[in-house]
Amino acid sequence: MWIYYNAIYGPGHQSGDDGFKYFANHHDSESIKEHLFDMFSHQYSVVLRFWQVDAPPDEFIKDRIKAQKKKIKSEREYLKMLEGTNCSCLESVDGEDKTLKNNLKERDNGDIIRRLHKAGLMYTDSDLSDWWYGKKTLTEPTRSKVLNIMRRTKKYSSAK
Repeated sequence: MWIYYNAIYGPGHQSGDDGFKYFANHHDSESIKEHLFDMFSHQYSVVLRFWQVDAPPDEFIKDRIKAQKKKIKSEREYLKMLEGTNCSCLESVDGEDKTLKNNLKERDNGDIIRRLHKAGLMYTDSDLSDWWYGKKTLTEPTRSKVLNIMRRTKKYSSAK
């Protein structure tokens, strides 16, 4: 079902938005209202009205079709780029490594990740967290390379 909504918001209700939106037939008035209020949750003092319409204007549909075709084309290009990307294989196994954990102590994670990426090792903050909590560890020769990089990273300054 198509609905038309009109919302005014902001101090003195000086701002507004309106438009058409499609909802599946199983939505009732309350769920539509909830969804629309969620759309405007970042606005102040929202006054919202909406009602069901037979169909939006022709120009609205044409614009939406054009936008969706453009989005599909963009997503296909993105998919093609992803399929052609050479990925780095990150080696890790379950287990705890106290040396790795000690080298993470008082280190700047952002600096560690930046240096790892420059070395071609595409680890993320969640990988560092896994190493810290002993969920994962590295295998050689990657482990030695990562430890050498960690030893060169910035330490947090300790408060005196």
